[in-house]
Amino acid sequence: LSGADELIAEEVLKCSSQRPMDSNEAEAAALVANAKFAATDGAKEAAYGSMTDFMKGLDAYLGLPSPKVSQAMLLEHLHSDDSYDDFVTSNYGGTVTCAATEWEFVVEPDLAKVYPGMQGSHGRQPKAVEFFLTHESAVAAGLSSPELIALRLYTGPMYMKYNAVL
Repeated sequence: LSGADELIAEEVLKCSSQRPMDSNEAEAAALVANAKFAATDGAKEAAYGSMTDFMKGLDAYLGLPSPKVSQAMLLEHLHSDDSYDDFVTSNYGGTVTCAATEWEFVVEPDLAKVYPGMQGSHGRQPKAVEFFLTHESAVAAGLSSPELIALRLYTGPMYMKYNAVL
């Protein structure tokens, strides 16, 4: 065996000679291993329900989504309790922004305005929704205006807010 093969073989033998962990040890080891995936302090631990809960679907717990997608998106970004509360991103160089500003940047940008995140190495620029709707990739994907708006919002600073509730 080569040197690397010998090292691998030794590690396999070590693992196979260890006694199985009891459930308390396994749980403790899992908590340590999974801690590296918590992006921020205070991250929440997922809880799982029964198969019956799963089969009920989200509608049973959250209700049906609004069929008026564009109006619902506008209300969520401009008229929620936190629509004008600033937050700081971990992307875009620590940009300070809010949901209402991001909605304006994506949906109805003032092309003469300087928005958060336009300076520095990221240098994002406001562009009208129509610019993206007519892009060959959006056309090929058959994206609707609300889908495109959602994609642009999610790939910008708003990902911080969206991921916080997922």
